[in-house]
Amino acid sequence: MKKKTEIYEKDFKYELLHGFTSLCVKLFYRKIECDGLENIPEDGAVIFAPNHCNAMMDPMSILGTYKGRMVFVARADIFGGALAKIFEFLKMMPINRQRDGIRNMVKAEETIEKSIEVLDNDVPFCILAEGTHRTMHSLLPIGKGIARIAVGFCEKHPGKKLYIVPVGLEYGDYFRPGTTLNVRYGSPIDVTALLGDSEGGTQLARMNEIRSLTGEGIKKEIIYLPDDDRYEPSWELVKVASGKVPGCKPALRSEAGRKAAGKLAAFRDEHPEEAAALLDEARGFALARRKAGISLHSLSGRLSGLSVVLRSLLAIVLLPYVAACAVSAAIPLLLAEYLCHCKFKDRAFHNSARFLIMELIWSVFFIIEVVALLICNLPLGIACTLILWPAPYVVYRYVESLRRLLSSWKLLGHKEIRKSYEDLCVKVENI
Repeated sequence: MKKKTEIYEKDFKYELLHGFTSLCVKLFYRKIECDGLENIPEDGAVIFAPNHCNAMMDPMSILGTYKGRMVFVARADIFGGALAKIFEFLKMMPINRQRDGIRNMVKAEETIEKSIEVLDNDVPFCILAEGTHRTMHSLLPIGKGIARIAVGFCEKHPGKKLYIVPVGLEYGDYFRPGTTLNVRYGSPIDVTALLGDSEGGTQLARMNEIRSLTGEGIKKEIIYLPDDDRYEPSWELVKVASGKVPGCKPALRSEAGRKAAGKLAAFRDEHPEEAAALLDEARGFALARRKAGISLHSLSGRLSGLSVVLRSLLAIVLLPYVAACAVSAAIPLLLAEYLCHCKFKDRAFHNSARFLIMELIWSVFFIIEVVALLICNLPLGIACTLILWPAPYVVYRYVESLRRLLSSWKLLGHKEIRKSYEDLCVKVENI
């Protein structure tokens, strides 16, 4: 009888899928920049701890920027029926949370033991430490799972090094495809040394310290804003502050956003009344520009009637190619949008649905189309293979460019919004 392949062992089929997934991630985002890979230790076991802000796109983003093998955990309630086999093939394990009930805590212990086994076999382990996703630039409390795995590993292997690497994921937009992505691998937390220095404390205290350090480490790698009633205007001000950095440079824009968030937090502490007035102004500005259908992308760039006209002409020139792409990928595109708008109420899952359908369904459709064309007309089949293979991604990016183009046309007739934006830029720079 053939021995079952362990989740941490090499699997040729998975290696192929990993490479293909990395390619699809690069196609799905307009621009990806990854920082801090040199921070990943090579002298011990590693747990990756990214923030969880964009559903399934978070593990996909890690897979797209890390070349080695890795095992993930995901909350157990999504492992149902045939999905359990699919997730297992994707090197994902279910983990039960305390809220899932006492009966499931036994399964949680099994997952922790399996996680320790993964680490013991020198395969990195990735856990979305917040436990649930939320499309905000903040951080939920770090769950107990990561601390239990870390403490359990160190107790079982006292002579082996273990590190937790905080990871920051910053998306240009949580809900639109074809945006940007910045992945930041932060400074590792030496768990072995930490637990060695706190041997006298209780296990609960040691676990809480691991959770606290992990949370602080993640905050350093993301644009962190307090989760309060001023979150939305605070985020508007951060976008205004970082908007001068071109969108094609997500790492620099992310850095500008982190600096702006830090300055704003200090300003709120030191000058609460002035900060409240500025946040009220930002709230009013955001409402006005959204009502007018104007994006911050249009406001942050150089606007002229000539540039808008030239962009419009380019959109017209590209339309036949985009139309061919839309026809070629019509079924996967329609299926993805049907699921997004009719089935998934949580918008955080929209890009996940689009990505998985493009990776799986579109790939099958594309192979069928190409084989049919190659049989009927070899030159045509080769041409279509070269031209249409990125079809759905081309459509999504074209739609996004049209949205921005329409915003620019609207902005030409809204000088007062431009004036408000410039005033806000000056005030943000002076805080």
